[in-house]
Amino acid sequence: MNIRNFLFIFSFFISISCLAQEFPPIAKYESNVYGAGNQNWMISQDTNQFLFFANNEGLLEFNGSAWTSVNSMNTGRNALTGFGIQTAAIAAGGDVSPGSSAATESYNGTSWTSITGVNTARNFAAAAGIQTAGIFFGGSTPSVTTATELWDGTGWSSAIPMTTARTYLAGCGNQTLALGAGGTTGAAPYASTATEEWTGTSSTGTASTLTTS
Repeated sequence: MNIRNFLFIFSFFISISCLAQEFPPIAKYESNVYGAGNQNWMISQDTNQFLFFANNEGLLEFNGSAWTSVNSMNTGRNALTGFGIQTAAIAAGGDVSPGSSAATESYNGTSWTSITGVNTARNFAAAAGIQTAGIFFGGSTPSVTTATELWDGTGWSSAIPMTTARTYLAGCGNQTLALGAGGTTGAAPYASTATEEWTGTSSTGTASTLTTS
């Protein structure tokens, strides 16, 4: 094979390779298209592959082709936490600048309803559970707190506090078996590795235990 034929074949395969490496399509949406503010703080995706955006002016839903503005909460705040599912959720606490909020709202998949507030107003707390049975723990009041509260679907009750006071921590699980991990204690070394397990409650609410690992 002479050099001319070699260069032709080499160039051909390079061209095919370049054509095969296509970038996925990228769509850009201006704020006037989705009808809200120009700043989004968080993105989440549900089991239907719909995208949800926490926008400055409310919650936005994108189904792949069209935007929908989901009904906004009654009390504007940041640094709040929540638990539940897309059609049955609870949002509690938060920061209203200045000060922490005790506000709690219930979501039915369409709209928010203000309900009984938490006993200890705070922000950056963690939570776990479903709309009718949840646990809300830690956070800042603004002091870092160990406070733990249980939600029974109608009101909040104080429960055994956490072992290590923390804020900005992660929470997962349900009201009878939950995990609180990480966060900050508000003092050096600030970033905490503490992990605590909530092992549940009896029907009388007196058998709850909290262990550290």
